[in-house]
Amino acid sequence: MTRLFAMSCGQLNIPAAYLTPGFQPGQRFDTRVGMFLLEHPRGLLLFDTGAAPECVDDLAGWWGSSMAENFPYRVRSEDIIDAQLRALGYRPRDVRHVVLSHLHLDHAGGMKLFPQARFYAQAHELAHAIWPGPPFQNDYILADLLPTRSYDLKALEGDADLFGDGSVRVLATPGHTRGHCSLLLRLPQTGAVLLPGDACLCSQAFAWSSPPGAPLRCPELWQGSLARLRAEIEAGALPLWSHEPVGPAGTAPQCYE
Repeated sequence: MTRLFAMSCGQLNIPAAYLTPGFQPGQRFDTRVGMFLLEHPRGLLLFDTGAAPECVDDLAGWWGSSMAENFPYRVRSEDIIDAQLRALGYRPRDVRHVVLSHLHLDHAGGMKLFPQARFYAQAHELAHAIWPGPPFQNDYILADLLPTRSYDLKALEGDADLFGDGSVRVLATPGHTRGHCSLLLRLPQTGAVLLPGDACLCSQAFAWSSPPGAPLRCPELWQGSLARLRAEIEAGALPLWSHEPVGPAGTAPQCYE
């Protein structure tokens, strides 16, 4: 059976100036922090790993006081990816594949919990995360990445069909970062499902063609990535956004088959 679970690693409060630049000035939104688990015949696959466990007890110490103040984050121990996996009946060591949209602190913080998995990330993303130059030097937390340097990691150069059957396709979608990628899945009943990651942050940003973040790191690349997402959605793919605004009750895991 092939199923997809959409989870959220707590709630991240994001100003509209970042979530939907040019729209809704002065507003802020509680948003999900998307993580996705795919049950696949080739093994469990995780798309993004959420924030680091250390954020539960010391957000400012791990993210830095400026980031913690500008992007308030409500995260409990049960929101971290290992706890969410256990709630679904799995352990971190059951995950065989991890695809990283990019290596920002709210997407790659849980990497170190999966030493047995094979990781996939764009080569450009790895280079900018480990040795960032301007204006990228404040975008990554090295402490999230250093424990994983001995892990099995495949550096991708653009698009990839992970299993060779079209069921899991990595799409290069730079713009939010130099090496960002999205995931296009094929589910038995739902059909095509698109996981944009941070190539487009939420449904409203997509409707307004609003860039993912301000300042946008790679504006010269992002318009092409947005066009790729739009083409897949217009062709019928269901988008599941990583930073969709949520209500006070948050969002429970959802299952797609």
